[in-house]
Amino acid sequence: MSSGEEANHFELAYGDTRVRYDTTSLTGSPQFSYSSPHGDKTFEGKEIRTEHTALGTQVTGVLKQVPDGDTLTVTLIVPSVRLDGSGPEPVSTFLVITTNRETIAGPPVGADQLYEVVSLDGTAASVQS
Repeated sequence: MSSGEEANHFELAYGDTRVRYDTTSLTGSPQFSYSSPHGDKTFEGKEIRTEHTALGTQVTGVLKQVPDGDTLTVTLIVPSVRLDGSGPEPVSTFLVITTNRETIAGPPVGADQLYEVVSLDGTAASVQS
């Protein structure tokens, strides 16, 4: 690994929540794994929506979608991490569980989105796929 290389593999956790994000995998597509009391899910390729923002890269997947009901998404904020070649770097970030409220009669009264924020700590590394 060369000095100044960008991290492409993130392993993060807090309590019962575990997250792994790889910007690429053996298939060439990104992979995002999430495990928590909300459930376990692995997202690949087009199941992952990424957006580059001032916060970092937002990585989003749909955990649960009920027709004419709530949609539950998980969004991981991935900071840019430069590596010095000596191994993984410690990293702290967060994810947001968003409940987009909906009913068969349309949006209910009140906020359309409800948020749960989870702080995460772990490592960022560079791995070869």
